[in-house]
Amino acid sequence: MDAVSLRPILTYEKVKEIYEKKGYAFFDTGDHNLNIFGIRCTVNSNKFDDLMGCAYRLNGKPQLKIWPVTTDAGIYWLKNPMNKKGTAILVPGQYRKVYKIGKHLNDYEALVQLGGKVRVFRDGDMDTEHDMDPATIDNGYFGVNLHRSNPFKQSYNIDKWSAGCQVHATPTGFNEMMSLARKAAEKYGNSFTYTLFEIKDFE
Repeated sequence: MDAVSLRPILTYEKVKEIYEKKGYAFFDTGDHNLNIFGIRCTVNSNKFDDLMGCAYRLNGKPQLKIWPVTTDAGIYWLKNPMNKKGTAILVPGQYRKVYKIGKHLNDYEALVQLGGKVRVFRDGDMDTEHDMDPATIDNGYFGVNLHRSNPFKQSYNIDKWSAGCQVHATPTGFNEMMSLARKAAEKYGNSFTYTLFEIKDFE
């Protein structure tokens, strides 16, 4: 299974079921109480071939938005790590209240890692494969943000767009996420939980 085959079978109830199966918090009461999640579908590629979604209620009715993203670093940063320990690859899991609306690279509003630490694998061998060795896991503030790629058109190759961040392929998807986040912040405060799954969780 890949992102293309997974996307049509995703529903609000299916996503909720997987959250609960993994023992993660799922926010199911109140309008715009967002469950923002990523699904790592493919590794060892330089394509936007993962998914990001948001499950929430509007007027009490379940809503589910799904967008194309990457949850992995691009080949450029795999070969040229920013960190001497190696390129960051976010470890699957739930990161409670870690994200806030803020400036990505002091440039534009995105969901940025300001509220807590995240866990990342460190891939330091500078090849084109995404190495996820538990022995390399690093915990801290690394600027692993949820942001966009090209602001004007869809991106297909990751290249320099991600050095470990969760990055939208389309400006439309990113703008939709941020619109939801702003509405949620008005009701619940500027604090968001991000949950990263693997495709095998849905098989």
